Amino acid sequence: MTTVIEPNLLDRAIVCPLCPLMCDDVELNQDGRLRAEHCEIANQFHSGENRGKPDSVRGNWSRRPLRIITTGTDLVLARHLAAWHSQGKITLTIETDRCVAAMLATVSRDGIVSATLAEVRAHCDSIGFFGDVESTYPRIGQKLSLERFEPASIKRWFRVDAEELARQFVELASASPQPLRDSNYTAVLVGPDAFVEGEEAITSSMISRWVRKRNENTRTVCVTLDPAATLRSVCLWTNNTIPGSESFQSDSEQHFDIRLGSPLNRQSNPADWQIGGVDPGASLAKVFSPASQAGIDHASMMIRGDGSVSLPLVRKRDQGLTTPSAMLASELDRLKHCKIDQ
Repeated sequence: MTTVIEPNLLDRAIVCPLCPLMCDDVELNQDGRLRAEHCEIANQFHSGENRGKPDSVRGNWSRRPLRIITTGTDLVLARHLAAWHSQGKITLTIETDRCVAAMLATVSRDGIVSATLAEVRAHCDSIGFFGDVESTYPRIGQKLSLERFEPASIKRWFRVDAEELARQFVELASASPQPLRDSNYTAVLVGPDAFVEGEEAITSSMISRWVRKRNENTRTVCVTLDPAATLRSVCLWTNNTIPGSESFQSDSEQHFDIRLGSPLNRQSNPADWQIGGVDPGASLAKVFSPASQAGIDHASMMIRGDGSVSLPLVRKRDQGLTTPSAMLASELDRLKHCKIDQ
């Protein structure tokens, strides 16, 4: 695969589209690979090679709408997916971690005092991580300047159950270490594997109530990083609905026709054909086709995962890859579900 680098981008920092942090200091190597300090997501990303042929799995698809799953998309692809979903030409599912999905649902239902990553970095003096935030987003510590915090000012919960969390919340109000108890600005970040399985709804509600209660005396905010922020927003703008969410479950028998981009993790439900992202292997995708990545191979726009800003994504290289929207439109046309001018 031949890679042509845009000359004006070789020595210029660019916005990375590969995770909700959307770091703006990522660089491009001569070979077209991304380079970012302390970030496995960017450093290990590559488009891969074709594996298998779509014809080998098309026989499994009936005349029903194609079942599409994705963890998130850029604006251009989101607009196509929202239109096809509203027209009944596809069924669209957003794959989300179960704890993040529960927190998003709680915030949507009850509301919460929220903040952006920039606000947290500028103002907070204590922070609470729920779940696997720091390994999921390797540069979150850099984004928040965690090195400036005292160790006692950072609290970490992982797969916490509701009863234990309630007890700890009482301690935080009375007998907690001085920095947490007397904090003027506390930030709470919720990530994957934050809560015990089966208690996601009640635990996320407890966090929401705790944040509101603390705001009676001090500033406390909640930040949830959503990889699908752009897709959810576009679907709300255009259809006034959000596609269904799928939280990975190892014992789930749910199967999808096409996955757009990389799966959430190794426990994700399988798809017949994955378009774009990183090849996950035959256990998660019978067929893999590389595709043009927004913000790397073609221009687009995305909303940062904290909902703070919409960032333009520039084209950085040319590998001659087709965009996911064009590939999916061609497939829908072949199935006579729709025909769209590209």
